Amino acid sequence: MLFKDLIETHEWLMLEKRFWELYSDYCDSEKSIKDFEKVFLNIKSLKAQEPDIDNMLLIIKLIEEENEEIPDWHDVSGFVEKENMLYSLGDTRWEEWLGMKIYPDTMKNYDPIDIIIHCLWEMTFYGYTQEIIQAYFSDLEEGFDKDLAEDMKLSSNGIKLE
Repeated sequence: MLFKDLIETHEWLMLEKRFWELYSDYCDSEKSIKDFEKVFLNIKSLKAQEPDIDNMLLIIKLIEEENEEIPDWHDVSGFVEKENMLYSLGDTRWEEWLGMKIYPDTMKNYDPIDIIIHCLWEMTFYGYTQEIIQAYFSDLEEGFDKDLAEDMKLSSNGIKLE
């Protein structure tokens, strides 16, 4: 099943109460729930696209923390089974999220509503619009490029040439 198929079979009112149950400790206000609702409605209107990485599946796993003071959490990632490789989806276009198949164990271990909610949480970790998320990662990359350029100013013996 594609993530888009799951989204299309649900309405926000089906998700809102459960969203509060799962993420109320992290949601600062009623406004943030409204922001998630806007994202959900936006996502419903988008067309699914194939992910850039072939055979990428959407996977959710429970991460049980050893330290009892840290609550357990759910990791949402892209997964390429034949490589046994997990990928961060933080900067993945929402259309690609919609085009991902859901890993069978995720469908077996999670209620469909919980899958949608955990994915919404992950999709909006860096912002509530794709433009904000893209700007965040562009700034991050630009900062990385500047750091790399500084590192390239090293001489062959490791001393910076100023």
